[in-house]
Amino acid sequence: MVSMGSVTAQRAQVSEVATALFGRTFTPEQVINETLDRSLEFTGTIPSTEALARAITKGIDLSHGVDELKTNSVAVWLENCVALDQNDGHLVRRKPQRISDAERRPPIHSRSN
Repeated sequence: MVSMGSVTAQRAQVSEVATALFGRTFTPEQVINETLDRSLEFTGTIPSTEALARAITKGIDLSHGVDELKTNSVAVWLENCVALDQNDGHLVRRKPQRISDAERRPPIHSRSN
């Protein structure tokens, strides 16, 4: 619903919209933000171009189950450079973008929480 500004500003915007929609007062403190976690093994370092090329060449062996996907360099890159972003120290959904834009965008450099 709201994706611009700090988490605090987003809560304020959502509370204003809720107040208008439901006809009763909502405060920013009553707004609960979405909480996201990484689903893959992220060590805090984005895979190198070489690691991405190796992972693409190798592919994913589906017989190894989800564990192979969790450490796949391309999957880790996609999650951290395309799917997720950080706002006020919280993981948030990144806005949709072209892959060519994602290649140039700086990745999340953070702890693996």
